[in-house]
Amino acid sequence: MVWLGKQGPRFIRPIRWVTAVLGEGKSASVVPFEVAGVRAGNGTFGHRSYSRHAISVTGFKDYRTKLAKARVEIGPEERRARFKAQVKLLLETKNLRVPEDRELEDWVVNSVEWPHAILGEFDPRFLALPREILIAVMRGHQKYFAVEDSTGKLEPRFVTILNREDDPKGLIRAGHERVLRARFTDAEFFWDTDQKAPLRDRMPLLERVTYHEKLGSYAAKVRRVEQIAKAIADLWVNQGLISEDKIELISAAVRLSKCDLTTQMVQEFPELQGVVGGLYAQAQAEPQEVADAVYDHYRPAGLQDEGPRSPIGRAASLADKIDAVSSGFAVGLAPSGSSDPFGLRKQASGVIKALLASEISLDLKPLIRAAINGLNKPDLSSETSKLLSVMSGVADFFRERVAYYLDSVDGIRYDTIRAAVLASGEPNVWNVFGDDPLNIRERAVQCERNRNDARFLSLCAAAKRIRNILTKSAAGSEALGDAFKMELFEKDEERLLANALTDVVPQAKDLARKREFGRALLTISELSQPVDRFFDSVMVMVEDVKVRENRLRMLNYLNGVCGAIVDFSQIVAEEASVSAAPKAKGSTALERDAEH
Repeated sequence: MVWLGKQGPRFIRPIRWVTAVLGEGKSASVVPFEVAGVRAGNGTFGHRSYSRHAISVTGFKDYRTKLAKARVEIGPEERRARFKAQVKLLLETKNLRVPEDRELEDWVVNSVEWPHAILGEFDPRFLALPREILIAVMRGHQKYFAVEDSTGKLEPRFVTILNREDDPKGLIRAGHERVLRARFTDAEFFWDTDQKAPLRDRMPLLERVTYHEKLGSYAAKVRRVEQIAKAIADLWVNQGLISEDKIELISAAVRLSKCDLTTQMVQEFPELQGVVGGLYAQAQAEPQEVADAVYDHYRPAGLQDEGPRSPIGRAASLADKIDAVSSGFAVGLAPSGSSDPFGLRKQASGVIKALLASEISLDLKPLIRAAINGLNKPDLSSETSKLLSVMSGVADFFRERVAYYLDSVDGIRYDTIRAAVLASGEPNVWNVFGDDPLNIRERAVQCERNRNDARFLSLCAAAKRIRNILTKSAAGSEALGDAFKMELFEKDEERLLANALTDVVPQAKDLARKREFGRALLTISELSQPVDRFFDSVMVMVEDVKVRENRLRMLNYLNGVCGAIVDFSQIVAEEASVSAAPKAKGSTALERDAEH
């Protein structure tokens, strides 16, 4: 709402009074100001049902005390503690409890001034409905707490929180029971009516349900998701993660996954998408693995949410989310800044959580390509520049979510994360990683473990210097290449480094292919001593063009090695532990090169 004209302040409710007092007791004074035409004063009001007269206050302590007498508890945590204590008193003698629900608690805390819990009942016949539907009715529509016994079984009771002190005649409780009975009767009707058209028969109806105006119907989405899910299934069969007979179950789960969008139950309770489909699939005698996969395929909904329970559910969930992100980017729906109206960050985070929490290795790049190809758009076919641009954007987006997960969940340092993520981009020097989130995490973890190794830190410092020299060289590193020639070396230190590279790189590369990243990083760290000796004795930027460019080529090769598993140049050394003692400015060939 807007007050005092279009240019006035905005506030959701009418502003009746403003209390602003500075100080306590006799020294207190009103802070003089005006908002929306209302002048601040020292008056306030208590609970509308118990205190109809204005209350004058002389400071915060007086404000709290007088409002409590007027049936207003100003502290949100005090309100929470008050109603939770009441709920406990109502239920513990009956050996009952309410399921933990912080979100509903928060809603109640912010909706009442003087909470009072009451216990209501409903007809036990409604317990024939699934637990999820009963809770959705109580929680979603009515903001009631469900009640369960000590084993977690729902009881035909509920708890609601009133914004008043009591209900002596039980009239308010009876009213709530009457409303809940009507709600449950509706849900019962939806369940019975929906069962008359099995999920399998509802698939054609998805042609009439729009997924997005730029992406067509849900039927088209399901076809895309099924192709992605089959690609995932084939990979997992080859890896021995699932047997071949699971492939058809995965396809069946995907085909049924969106059919509940056509049901009356989901139209009434959209938050139960997927859940209703799983419950209906189970009621309609679909294989239990398929029903569970349909139920779970929206999971995980966030980093704190549990993922699907089975490989079939994981395949369906991953395919659904990869399609959502990839197709969204393809038609220009990518998030920008804090704006993400289509929830693509949440979808991408769900992919990362599902893979990392289950420790599943999966290269996302071919799946991103499959998702975009499934759109059948001419400008995204073959190897068009737009296709490559979209694929690159999606891959970068997933890597950003990996970085967020490693930071917020694993607690890995920012520079370690950056080092692992940057080594994952294209073109990867050794071309052994692809876009596998688990691979990024494993490399980040091993990098974190090696950060206190003196050789590792020394090479990190050298990697920064190498990159600076290559950046400042007249010839670009890409134009130079990295094919150096031994016969052009003039000093023992450059030959020593070249021989060390010849010895170390094949070992490290082999270890990386085996995913033994900790050993691979320590192997690469063995280059620190020959690198230091090289920079202490060899001037790179000499007059002789052939010698200079040959040295730059070797540094370019070394730069690639230092960015293959993790990007050593991104690590920020916390201690000055990369050298035994400081050297005078310009005293080494490296520093002279850097100055050049």
